[in-house]
This record gives sequence, C-alpha cells and structure tokens, in this order.
Amino acid sequence: MDEIIKEVQDINEWIDHCHKRVDLQDYDTLMDLGITIGNYLRKLTIISLNTMTEDEASRNEDTFELHEAVIVGHLVRIYKLFDQLVYFVSENKGEISQIFSRLMFETFATMKYLIIKGNSSIDNYIKVSFKSTINQYVYIKEVESKKELVDIERRIIQKIENRIKKVGLDITDLTSNKNWKLDGLSFKGIIDYLKNHDSSPSLWGLSYDFMYGNSSTFIHGLWYDIELNHLMYSNGRYSPKLSYDAVDPRYILSDCFIPVMACIDYLKWRKSDPNNILIRVFEKIGGLLVHLNEIDEIRIEKKREGAT
Repeated sequence: MDEIIKEVQDINEWIDHCHKRVDLQDYDTLMDLGITIGNYLRKLTIISLNTMTEDEASRNEDTFELHEAVIVGHLVRIYKLFDQLVYFVSENKGEISQIFSRLMFETFATMKYLIIKGNSSIDNYIKVSFKSTINQYVYIKEVESKKELVDIERRIIQKIENRIKKVGLDITDLTSNKNWKLDGLSFKGIIDYLKNHDSSPSLWGLSYDFMYGNSSTFIHGLWYDIELNHLMYSNGRYSPKLSYDAVDPRYILSDCFIPVMACIDYLKWRKSDPNNILIRVFEKIGGLLVHLNEIDEIRIEKKREGAT
C-alpha cells in the first residue's frame, strides 16, 4: 500500500512539473509527454481496479457478483485496449493506433450507460450479448435434426448451453427473442441517452459523428483509410505503402481522456476512493491533457503558417 501511495504522489508531482515547462510546442516533447501520460494512466487504471470499499476491505473480498463484474469487465477492456494503443503509439505506428480509439469509445459509452441505468439494463446487456451465439446454436440444432452431430458440433452446443446457464438465462427464451439491441437502443440511441442523462453531456455532443463515425474508416478499412495509410499516389496511379505513418500527438493526447473519464466514473460508482485521492489525480491529468491539446493546436497552426 505504501508503494502505491508513493507512486500516486510521484505522478502528482510530475503533473505539476509539466505545467511549468516552456518547451511544450515541440513535436518530440509532446509525443514524449503523451506516451508518459499513457504509461501513468495504465498504472493508475490497474490501481483503480484493485481498490476496495471499506466493507470489502474488512472482509478481504476482492471478487464481484455478476452485475458488478459487467462494469469491472468494461474497465478491464478499456485498460487492455488503451495498453495496446500506447504500445503502437510508442512504436510510431499511427494507422494501427487509430483502430483502438473507437473500440475504447464504444466500451466507455456502454459502461457509462450501464452505470447510470443499473441492474435491469445490465441484465439486458448480458441477454442481447448472446445474439451471435444463439444464431450459431439454432443453426447447429437444425443440423442435428437432419443428421448426427460430429464431435466439434456437440462441444459447441454444450459450451453454449453451459455459458447461458452460468448467467441464469433460459435458452428457450433466448431462441425466441426478437430484440437484440441493448434496451432496444441502437448505439446512437445510447449516445443520445447519455447526452440527456450524463452529468457531463458536452462529452457526447459531437462524439457519435466524430469519435464513432469518423473512426469507422479505420475499423472497417474504408477508402479513406486505404488511400491515406496503405497506398502511395503519384501521377494518377497508386503503389503499395508498406511503411507506417508517424503518430500525430493528437492521437495519444485525445485518447488519454477515455481512461481518465472511465476511471473517475468507475471509482465513483464503486465508492472505493472515499477521499477522492485517485479521482483528484485523474482530474489533474485531465486538466493537463486539455492544456497539452491546446498547445498542440498552436504547434499545428504555426506549422501551417510556416508552410504558406
């Protein structure tokens, strides 16, 4: 515990030092700071996941019941996605790091929605998550009605039935289900709900089109991604581009906001940071990120002016 407290204190002091630096408009400095912040956020997310309430600490309880585990699992997923984003940024592979932005955003939005809505929506989330599994189950059952199943098909059926039983669902109910959207909402519907019910509605204002929609091109390999990242153009013709693009500081500086906000929401939901020690650190990192993004805009504008 003393080691963790010391680590949090060191991060706090580092943030204070960053605000005093005067060389922040340099590309290399911004990249270095972005990666350093990313590495600190990885550590802080792990610390957040290991926090306990006073009651849990008194019972030495470090496991979760199903509804809690859904929220915990979302933050773990954000951690793992962010962990890889930081890795690919540090490797200077811009087009790969872009893939993780939307995945983190989707996970955070769903986590936030489930925190606000509570157990009934978590139950529905678990249920609708079985859509592709049930389609697979129904298909194999139709095969079984015509012939004896081979070993791998029997194993798949058994595995599916065990997974469904584990979370207390009924397979007959699932096979007859017609609505496979969380609470009947599309992802855009979830974002619209957050605009109206989150304590920070401004976060979700343009997020669907800019963070979700725009990043689709890098998820699905649409033409913009192919043209920008994977082809070279010259004299009306194209050739393969096997090199990687240099990472723009905005990739890492903007994406760091997701684990910051996710951890703050998680700690408030868990009530496992009663003195707001970790929350204040995350808020300070958020303030630093705003500052660095503003500085990066100045850097970009100066670069444009120099090119004209």
